[in-house]
Amino acid sequence: MAQKAAKMQGKLPKKGQHDLFRPMLEDIIDRSHELVLLEKHIDWEYFEKDFELFWRAVNQERSDSNKIYSLHKPFTKCIAKGKAHKQYEFGNKAGLISTGKAGMKIITAIQVFY
Repeated sequence: MAQKAAKMQGKLPKKGQHDLFRPMLEDIIDRSHELVLLEKHIDWEYFEKDFELFWRAVNQERSDSNKIYSLHKPFTKCIAKGKAHKQYEFGNKAGLISTGKAGMKIITAIQVFY
């Protein structure tokens, strides 16, 4: 997968090539079609707000510090474990303080580390 992505990166469109298929699309798309006309009535700001997390995940770079690892749990972080068989885990770190009495432990404090 990584090799395929590396090969594709060298094949990015050159300057001016991004409009290569636009004339063909203009011939194919009927501007008077009801779905094309419906586009004018869509509240794109509403979708922009709802899909912001998705766009951040799709457009993130390798060097970004606040990466998104899960769309359904965006607070998930990468935790470096340093173990040979499992270098990284995904989730959140949490600290728990409880009483030391045997048989009846009571949780006194919880802290989540981001």
